[in-house]
Amino acid sequence: MIGIHGIFSARPFNKKELQNILFKETKNRFLIYQSISRGLLAKISLDKFKRDKVFQKYDENVVCIDGFLLNLNKLLIESKTEDFCALIMKLYEKDFTSFPLKLLGSFHGFMYVGKENRIILFTDHIGSRPIFFFHDKAENTFIFSSSFPNIVKIMLCLGYIPRLNKEAAYCLLTFGHMLGDLTLVEGVKKLPPGSMLIYNDDEFSINQYYRLSSNPLISDSEEECINKIAIKIAEAVHAEYTKDLEHGYQHLATLSGGLDSRTSLAFAKKLGFNNITCFTYSQSNYLDEKIAKKITSENNINWIFFPLDYGNHIIKYVDSIIDFNGGLFNYIGICNLYPWLRKLPLEKYGLLHTGTLGGEIFGEYVVYLPHRKYQSLRYFLGGECSSRLLKHISHLVDKELSKFDNTELFKFYNIGVNAQLLSMNIINQFIDATSPYLFRPLLEYVMKMPKEYKIDKKLYTKMINTYIPEFAKYKWERYRISPKYPLYRIKGYKTALSFYIKIISRFTPYYSMNPFEHWYRKNNILKKGLNLLFKSNIDALEDSSGLRNDCEYLFEEGDFLEKTTVITLLKALKHLQVSC
Repeated sequence: MIGIHGIFSARPFNKKELQNILFKETKNRFLIYQSISRGLLAKISLDKFKRDKVFQKYDENVVCIDGFLLNLNKLLIESKTEDFCALIMKLYEKDFTSFPLKLLGSFHGFMYVGKENRIILFTDHIGSRPIFFFHDKAENTFIFSSSFPNIVKIMLCLGYIPRLNKEAAYCLLTFGHMLGDLTLVEGVKKLPPGSMLIYNDDEFSINQYYRLSSNPLISDSEEECINKIAIKIAEAVHAEYTKDLEHGYQHLATLSGGLDSRTSLAFAKKLGFNNITCFTYSQSNYLDEKIAKKITSENNINWIFFPLDYGNHIIKYVDSIIDFNGGLFNYIGICNLYPWLRKLPLEKYGLLHTGTLGGEIFGEYVVYLPHRKYQSLRYFLGGECSSRLLKHISHLVDKELSKFDNTELFKFYNIGVNAQLLSMNIINQFIDATSPYLFRPLLEYVMKMPKEYKIDKKLYTKMINTYIPEFAKYKWERYRISPKYPLYRIKGYKTALSFYIKIISRFTPYYSMNPFEHWYRKNNILKKGLNLLFKSNIDALEDSSGLRNDCEYLFEEGDFLEKTTVITLLKALKHLQVSC
């Protein structure tokens, strides 16, 4: 599986079996590993952007980074070196507490100091590429991997019995993803975003070198904010598209009927980038298809459409996706895109340019009411969340809320990072994915904007109308109206639209890019398939288990997303051989 992996253990293990776990299916992958005292270090990468994906011995040390950097050339010039490994060592020696902040991009990595048998793990500023770890001090064992399922498989290889973390199971059933650093297996944690972990002498410590903040609020006027937002988006888009050209690749981008991928594409065109191919996936004849088709045809952009009709892919790819995500989020979140990643000719493209977290940072995570526990929780339980089993983990929500200054940051880290970016990590198994909305200078600025600027995406839509008005004329899928209209009119459409969708969803699938409930009602193959998945996997939980009773209740009484969350949990427990 793509990513970084490592093991230190005094326990005896079969190195060949371990290599079979790590290096399974490495076709079209770039593999390198190093045996060390009591273990193994490894990196498996896509066969692209090789200069960014270093795994190199440096004296008695090993330096490893996987991902891509947007400022690598600049850093090499500034450091007067052409050796990436030497650059990382210089940055580390200059400021070992926060050297990853010098790097712009999507990455994770480690440094192994041979003399001290010490490992230093690090994520990028928002943890866009995760690292999971397991530590057993009594057995002198430390395992890390960018793949949660691989951690569990290595534990099994070493003779451990993975045990279910029930609180994490209820997080999945309630939110559709994890909170904080939880995973489904006791003792396995996710390294927090913007953090470094140092393991030495069977002890470890974690230092969070970076964290977004909303303080102090900026005092810029609306006009100043709009200008600065546009400049920072343009900088991000320019860096991402230039990365493709530096390596001789064409551009590939997602495009929907929303604003985020459209805005990224519009800035790319405005900056003079061409030879762009966009692709859209949705229910046929829905607005996502119609709007994307209109945008690409009128702007001379290559376009591919993938239909999601009937929803049969939801059954077909459940095992493949859970092999990747290990049940850390509802598999349905990536299921619509996953089949098409396997069909696109990805070898000729560089990065996959997306609009991930665009709408979220520009207003969707902002709430109207002050940051109070139950009000925040009420807003958090919107969207794809379920409140049916909330009582089991309300204390966890309280604990996680207390870590943040406001609900917006709470949502960014617990939904944006733990759901959407983990979902993006599956895309990274096929092609390196990026989004201008993850660009650190943009994130830092937007998070400090007054919430009045972000409610209803007020300044975001104004920025679109000011800087890319030719793309503001197309309908906004969410409201069926162009974002060029005044905010009061858009909000009026929003109210009327909610009633309209409730009515038409009973009769037609043309109300959403993925009309799950309609597919479930009308497609007997899908309904029977989900029921069979449930019946054949419920035995992953013991008969007397309260969790089993809750899963049966949620599947029988819940909506489509609640049903698929149950299936995600049950399938993951079987895949990972978790003891319940």
